[in-house]
Amino acid sequence: MGGSKKETSTQSSTTTPQRTAEEIRLQQIQLGQAEAADPMIRQLQQEGGEAMSALLRGQPLPGNLAALSRGITPEVTGELVQESLRDIRPGLQEAGLMDSGVRAALEARTAGDIRRNVAESNLSRLMNLLNIGVGGQAQVQQPMLTTTGQLGQALAGARTIRSTGQTTTPQKPWWQGAVTGFSTGLGQGLGQGMFPV
Repeated sequence: MGGSKKETSTQSSTTTPQRTAEEIRLQQIQLGQAEAADPMIRQLQQEGGEAMSALLRGQPLPGNLAALSRGITPEVTGELVQESLRDIRPGLQEAGLMDSGVRAALEARTAGDIRRNVAESNLSRLMNLLNIGVGGQAQVQQPMLTTTGQLGQALAGARTIRSTGQTTTPQKPWWQGAVTGFSTGLGQGLGQGMFPV
């Protein structure tokens, strides 16, 4: 006899998660926050990108930030040197060194130290600006991006989910059904004949 046949049936189901009133309200609040922050985030990205681009091209930062990119100017450095020399001269005069070679060497060394410190400070400032420009925008935007991501996941969980699956069940050969039907009918017939009610 042939092998048993298989019967395939297709089943589909739809699942719609039911959100609580609190979940709906929380998602509305998060959506409102995301919508309110969106213009600011866009503006920060644009302005941050422009500032970063200016730094990379060696141009000054805009507005009141220009002093940061400019650093300590040569004029300010000169004033610092003169003030420092004025500070040390009384000590030199008391020691009787105002007209000596010691004075000239000390003043030259003081001026050189100040200028070197200013140059190092300016380079350090530029490095810090570069680091802030590269990573600072991410720090400003991170909390809002996190909230938006959480909201997206929560809203995705509220979607209707449809799934379709197939079930395959073996079908009995035709003769098994006939034998089962025959024996059931025979048993009922014999039972009724032997034990009349």
